[in-house]
Amino acid sequence: MEFDVSIFATEWFLCLFSKSLPSETTMRVWDVLFNEGAKVLFHVALAIFKMKEDEILMAHQVGDVLSILQRTTHHLYDPEDLLTVAFDKIGSLTINTITKQRKKQEPAVMAELA
Repeated sequence: MEFDVSIFATEWFLCLFSKSLPSETTMRVWDVLFNEGAKVLFHVALAIFKMKEDEILMAHQVGDVLSILQRTTHHLYDPEDLLTVAFDKIGSLTINTITKQRKKQEPAVMAELA
Protein backbone atom coordinates (compact mmCIF):
# COMPACT_ATOMS: atom_id res chain seq x y z
CA MET A 1 0.00 0.00 0.00
CA GLU A 2 3.06 2.20 0.39
CA PHE A 3 1.60 4.24 3.25
CA ASP A 4 3.56 6.31 5.71
CA VAL A 5 3.80 4.53 9.07
CA SER A 6 4.32 7.87 10.76
CA ILE A 7 0.52 8.20 10.66
CA PHE A 8 0.42 6.24 13.90
CA ALA A 9 4.07 5.68 14.84
CA THR A 10 4.58 9.38 15.53
CA GLU A 11 2.07 9.25 18.37
CA TRP A 12 3.57 6.00 19.65
CA PHE A 13 7.05 7.50 19.83
CA LEU A 14 6.18 11.02 20.97
CA CYS A 15 3.89 9.79 23.74
CA LEU A 16 6.03 6.73 24.52
CA PHE A 17 2.96 4.55 23.87
CA SER A 18 1.06 6.16 26.77
CA LYS A 19 -1.91 7.12 24.58
CA SER A 20 -2.16 3.84 22.73
CA LEU A 21 -1.39 1.03 25.17
CA PRO A 22 -3.26 0.16 28.37
CA SER A 23 -1.60 1.77 31.40
CA GLU A 24 -0.24 -1.50 32.83
CA THR A 25 1.42 -2.33 29.53
CA THR A 26 2.73 1.21 29.14
CA MET A 27 4.35 1.08 32.58
CA ARG A 28 6.06 -2.21 31.74
CA VAL A 29 7.31 -0.82 28.41
CA TRP A 30 8.64 2.22 30.28
CA ASP A 31 10.46 0.00 32.77
CA VAL A 32 12.27 -1.69 29.90
CA LEU A 33 12.78 1.64 28.09
CA PHE A 34 14.51 3.21 31.10
CA ASN A 35 16.67 0.11 31.51
CA GLU A 36 17.53 -0.61 27.86
CA GLY A 37 17.21 2.75 26.09
CA ALA A 38 15.37 4.15 23.08
CA LYS A 39 15.76 1.03 20.94
CA VAL A 40 12.94 -0.47 23.04
CA LEU A 41 10.47 1.87 21.32
CA PHE A 42 11.38 0.37 17.95
CA HIS A 43 11.21 -3.18 19.29
CA VAL A 44 7.72 -2.55 20.68
CA ALA A 45 6.49 -0.86 17.49
CA LEU A 46 7.78 -3.73 15.35
CA ALA A 47 6.26 -6.25 17.77
CA ILE A 48 2.83 -4.65 17.33
CA PHE A 49 3.18 -5.02 13.57
CA LYS A 50 4.43 -8.60 13.97
CA MET A 51 1.54 -9.58 16.22
CA LYS A 52 -0.97 -8.51 13.56
CA GLU A 53 1.12 -9.24 10.48
CA ASP A 54 -1.41 -11.60 8.88
CA GLU A 55 -4.33 -9.19 9.32
CA ILE A 56 -2.29 -6.23 8.07
CA LEU A 57 -1.19 -8.12 4.96
CA MET A 58 -4.82 -8.91 4.16
CA ALA A 59 -5.92 -5.27 4.50
CA HIS A 60 -6.83 -3.39 1.33
CA GLN A 61 -6.85 0.20 2.58
CA VAL A 62 -4.73 2.29 4.92
CA GLY A 63 -7.81 2.90 7.06
CA ASP A 64 -8.11 -0.84 7.62
CA VAL A 65 -4.50 -1.01 8.82
CA LEU A 66 -5.06 1.94 11.12
CA SER A 67 -8.15 0.27 12.57
CA ILE A 68 -6.30 -3.01 13.14
CA LEU A 69 -3.44 -1.25 14.90
CA GLN A 70 -5.70 0.89 17.09
CA ARG A 71 -7.79 -2.10 18.10
CA THR A 72 -4.66 -4.09 18.82
CA THR A 73 -2.82 -1.50 20.88
CA HIS A 74 -5.84 -0.63 23.01
CA HIS A 75 -6.29 -4.30 23.94
CA LEU A 76 -2.70 -5.29 24.72
CA TYR A 77 -3.35 -5.93 28.41
CA ASP A 78 -0.59 -8.51 28.85
CA PRO A 79 2.75 -6.71 28.65
CA GLU A 80 4.66 -9.99 28.74
CA ASP A 81 3.07 -11.09 25.45
CA LEU A 82 4.10 -7.84 23.79
CA LEU A 83 7.62 -7.84 25.22
CA THR A 84 8.16 -11.50 24.36
CA VAL A 85 7.41 -10.73 20.72
CA ALA A 86 9.45 -7.52 20.90
CA PHE A 87 12.60 -9.22 22.09
CA ASP A 88 12.29 -12.86 21.04
CA LYS A 89 10.73 -12.59 17.57
CA ILE A 90 12.19 -9.29 16.40
CA GLY A 91 15.84 -9.37 15.40
CA SER A 92 18.36 -7.49 17.47
CA LEU A 93 18.26 -3.75 16.96
CA THR A 94 21.14 -1.50 17.82
CA ILE A 95 21.21 2.27 17.82
CA ASN A 96 23.62 2.03 14.85
CA THR A 97 21.09 -0.04 12.88
CA ILE A 98 18.32 2.43 13.69
CA THR A 99 20.52 5.40 12.70
CA LYS A 100 21.43 3.75 9.38
CA GLN A 101 17.77 3.10 8.59
CA ARG A 102 16.86 6.70 9.44
CA LYS A 103 19.56 7.99 7.08
CA LYS A 104 18.28 5.74 4.29
CA GLN A 105 14.78 7.18 4.77
CA GLU A 106 15.83 10.85 4.95
CA PRO A 107 15.85 11.45 1.16
CA ALA A 108 12.33 10.04 0.82
CA VAL A 109 11.04 12.13 3.71
CA MET A 110 12.64 15.28 2.35
CA ALA A 111 11.14 14.62 -1.08
CA GLU A 112 7.68 14.28 0.49
CA LEU A 113 8.07 17.58 2.30
CA ALA A 114 9.13 19.41 -0.86
